Amino acid sequence: MKAITVMNRKGGVGKTTIALHLAACAAEMGLKTLLVDMDSQCNATTIVTRKVRKSSDLDIAVTDLWDEDSELEFRKYGDFDFFILPGSEHAVAVPGQGTVNPEGMREARMAMDRLREFSFDLIVFDVPPAPGVLQLAPMLLGGVLVIPVIPDTLAVQGMVGAIRDRQMVLNSGVPLDMTILINKYKMTSANQSRMIEMLRKTVHKDSVLPEVFTDRVLAPDALREGKAVWQYAPRDPGASVWRRVCVRIVENLMNKEVEGGEDQEG
Repeated sequence: MKAITVMNRKGGVGKTTIALHLAACAAEMGLKTLLVDMDSQCNATTIVTRKVRKSSDLDIAVTDLWDEDSELEFRKYGDFDFFILPGSEHAVAVPGQGTVNPEGMREARMAMDRLREFSFDLIVFDVPPAPGVLQLAPMLLGGVLVIPVIPDTLAVQGMVGAIRDRQMVLNSGVPLDMTILINKYKMTSANQSRMIEMLRKTVHKDSVLPEVFTDRVLAPDALREGKAVWQYAPRDPGASVWRRVCVRIVENLMNKEVEGGEDQEG
């Protein structure tokens, strides 16, 4: 099992859209894929199920990971070929969300380890911007941290916070690669162009993907129709960029599993 955590400490950078496309791409590549909605806003859940749902309306939700007596099961919805563990508005109440502490992290690690019981090739986590165990716990599974960033000051600050969280995970001995993905770029903005140039010169420049997602409604429109952008508009040049980026992220992760020998879980 491999994991992708999509996170930035700044909201509105496109985390959910990118997480959904990564899950759709992996499933399309033949991987048994699970999307876990860790965000109490439940945006990924709403998009996939096509309904505004509360956790009380669902058989299971992400908070059931913290209940070792719960029986977990996963479903597919609509045209999406990946499974989903729905979000919950009560996720903010899990131990350690808000004030991270050793006990909360211990329980969160146990919650994440429950996912190892299932035969998923890849799990994609859409995590909230608020610091806490809902951000950190998925990273403890290793894999890759994908940081979407809008080229503006606040989003870059959120990116820096995510990089610090990754360093804490690395310090704990868990290998965690990092990919920085520039999103919602306004091509007419000189300030954003300068910010992108700055990002490509930082100490983390090797983690910044060469492709840039521009500020268009194409991807959100596709998801509203229950499709990935390359399925929704296959002839659009922007859609091909989305697919190329998603394929590369997934392939790099899965190929590393092969190169590294047996997976850590044995």
